[in-house]
Amino acid sequence: MLNIYKSLILSQINYGAQIYNTTKTRHLRTLDLTHYEGIRLSIDAFRTSPTDSILYYVGEISLQLTRYKNTLLYCIKKKTTPDHISHITLFKNNNSNINHNVIKKLTSIQDVFASICNKMNIHTSVDEKTTFQKSPPWL
Repeated sequence: MLNIYKSLILSQINYGAQIYNTTKTRHLRTLDLTHYEGIRLSIDAFRTSPTDSILYYVGEISLQLTRYKNTLLYCIKKKTTPDHISHITLFKNNNSNINHNVIKKLTSIQDVFASICNKMNIHTSVDEKTTFQKSPPWL
């Protein structure tokens, strides 16, 4: 039952986690509760069982840590490829034509990435950058 949960439900929850990690915590809490309830039902645990012990028993990490991992992997991958279109939008500050009142209300993925790096004391200076060939190798 746990394998079915992981393959069907958890894969859908983790899809695009780096993007919806920028939402408010009350919305993320709904996903966390769904995750805990799915694991609880798949192992036939009591409703009063602590979620940390259930996650430990199953060998899963919390969704917050999974979202952190996915965000870090996504942003570091984009940081090492300067030719990619996402690199410009993530790591360049070109907010000249955007309303600054809207920016204050929204949290960007760049802000989430910076807060995760500060919280976990991660330094992401990139020495080697991946570059793509201008023409295909068969030409």
